[in-house]
Amino acid sequence: MKNPIYAGAFISLGAVFYKATAFAPAFAAGIILCVLFADKLVTRVIPLALRKKYKFYEIFVALLGNFIGAAAVAVVAYFCGISYELRSFDLNLNDIVLLPFAAAIGCGFFISCGVFAYLRFKDKQPILAFTLLALFITAFVACGFRHVVAEAFYIALGGLNGDGFIRAVTLPAVFLGNFVGAWLSDVVVKDSFKA
Repeated sequence: MKNPIYAGAFISLGAVFYKATAFAPAFAAGIILCVLFADKLVTRVIPLALRKKYKFYEIFVALLGNFIGAAAVAVVAYFCGISYELRSFDLNLNDIVLLPFAAAIGCGFFISCGVFAYLRFKDKQPILAFTLLALFITAFVACGFRHVVAEAFYIALGGLNGDGFIRAVTLPAVFLGNFVGAWLSDVVVKDSFKA
């Protein structure tokens, strides 16, 4: 079941868990589901593509599939009565590019560190591997960093709830921030977490 659509759906479920509980580790449940059942999450594919374990086009295949999965969960959540109100938003350079990009760098960095830690320890110490993964995911959520697939889910659900879809203009900046964060983690922790 290495399907990017499932990965997008699982991340969106993690986003629902987080918004329902306001408990940062709840988001990690979506990542754990991706690790167990659908490893084509774009923020997992990016750092591994940088290490040549995936081809670069697979980043965009994962992104498209993740967006489809996120949109599907948003539709189901909407019809189940789950609402999400988007924060106020202005069409300016700061809200469209700078803030989303900066917040996404942290996410890309922490998720990549989590992916590398998981891959390093999964065979010999699986409990440590999942613990490290969950800690890195919890850290990025607690810091308020942005994940491109979770962002797509929130935008879709907010749009269905009447907020409009204008915030979708932030998705390229969030994607690029996630990419830069993954690249930074590869540079900074390359020898610590060999995958």
